Formats: sequence, C-alpha cells, structure tokens
Amino acid sequence: MSDQLLTHTALVADIGGTNARFALCHQGQLDTASIQVLACNDYDNLDAAVSEYLTHQKVDVESACMAFACPVGDHVSMTNNHWAFDCADMQKILKLKQFKVINDFTAQALALPALKSVELIKVGQGQAIDHAAKLIIGPGTGLGVAGLKEVKGHWLPLPGEGGHAAFSPVTPQDMSVLNHLLSQTDYGKMCFVVLA
Repeated sequence: MSDQLLTHTALVADIGGTNARFALCHQGQLDTASIQVLACNDYDNLDAAVSEYLTHQKVDVESACMAFACPVGDHVSMTNNHWAFDCADMQKILKLKQFKVINDFTAQALALPALKSVELIKVGQGQAIDHAAKLIIGPGTGLGVAGLKEVKGHWLPLPGEGGHAAFSPVTPQDMSVLNHLLSQTDYGKMCFVVLA
C-alpha cells in the first residue's frame, strides 16, 4: 500500500464468488472489529455492497484495496458471480481517490513472507529452503493459485488461475500420469475434475 493509504482509514476487501468480506484499515492496521461478510448474490454489483457496508460502519473512505477471485485489469468480471465493472468507472461511483484492484491469491501470496515460523505447518518430508519460490493454493467457489518469487531482495507475486487450468496429456509420460489418476477411484476423480 502507498504511504497515503497508511495515514488514514481505508477500505479493504476480499471478493469471492460467494461472499464479499470487507474491513477497515486505520493507519495501516486492520480493524478486526470492522470485518463484515456480505453475500454477493444479495447485491447487483460491488458498489451496492460497498455502500451498505460503509453505511453500517458509519464511515466514509477515500481509498480502497480490494482482492477479487478472478483475473483483474482495467475491467473486472467475476468468474463465479454476476458482478462486473470497469475499474475507473467504479472508482468514480465509489468516490474514491485511490482504488487498487488485485487478484485474491496475489494478495494471499504477498502475505506469505509475513507469516512467522510458528504459524506454519510442515507437510511431507524434506526441509524448507530459504528464499525459494513459494506457492499458495486454495479451494473456494473456485480454485485459487499464486506463486511468490524473490528477486533482488523483493518478493514478486506470480498470479495464476488454477480453476482455469487444464491437464492436456500429450507425451507418453503425461498419458501414464492420466491413466494412474484414473485408476485411483476417489483420488483420480477428484484430480481429474480439478485438472480437466
């Protein structure tokens, strides 16, 4: 976030296919008491949900940073709900001086370096490698995926859309993997659905 976002109250949000989670940041610190979850289907578009949230909080904001469960750019069209908008138009509708839009798993990836070792759970064998690339993956209404790569002392997010990925076997080894997955009744069905 910019220095300006750290000096006043800003709106932050995690917008998924099912729910929109809103909160306020004061001086760069999350106000956990302000967290509110709204069902996306209850609102025509983002502006209606934001308006209700801010009315309930009895606050006006000039800046917002929102993470969306879909590819983002100048236009946002939610993959798993009906919300769609042009970012510049939405910024005007919401009367914001700053409106930052990022992918939800880009936000998750950027949070990884802030985790303390006691907040991590080891999965599998082997040892962690300091400064190695990191991956985050998580199911929700869709499947979120992002990576994080350290470049010259800075962590750079590598956004992805795991729910849009397809497994397209081409080589004999690919076919072997597919056949193995299909032979594993429950696991194969699950993997095939995710990969196909």
